Amino acid sequence: MFKIKSTLTVLCISLGLSACAFSLASIRPDAERGDPVAQFRMGRAYHLGRMAHQDQHMAAYWFEKAAAQSYAPGQTGLGYLYLYGLGKKQDFKKAKRLFELADAQDERWDANNLGEMYYRGIGVPKNKQVAKKYYQKSCDLELQDACDMLAKLQS
Repeated sequence: MFKIKSTLTVLCISLGLSACAFSLASIRPDAERGDPVAQFRMGRAYHLGRMAHQDQHMAAYWFEKAAAQSYAPGQTGLGYLYLYGLGKKQDFKKAKRLFELADAQDERWDANNLGEMYYRGIGVPKNKQVAKKYYQKSCDLELQDACDMLAKLQS
């Protein structure tokens, strides 16, 4: 049953189906019990405004709970909020640290995010060589955006 409910929740979040609005209420008990996957899903729902009204402070609340359990997608979500100052005061150092923690778990978006920070010099010195390293790792993890940036940097 949990597997079916989880699959339906992921589908609802991915597609933003209004008919799936019940799913947020169905994952909240798991999130409140400390399930980092459910906590991440709650954060993502609030961040994107799917299955809930968009609320970056609530997104941060749930991403923090997932990140505190070393759940890489929670670290990614919280890092993104710090990077852009959404629901949290903008803090490039905290964003970078969270991306590094998730990157250590081979979360493909985090290598890309770190590559972007070094490529653009966001909170770190601009360094295309370091950016290439992160883009390469993310590309190796099959993130097409990173492969495209890597190709751009190598041309």
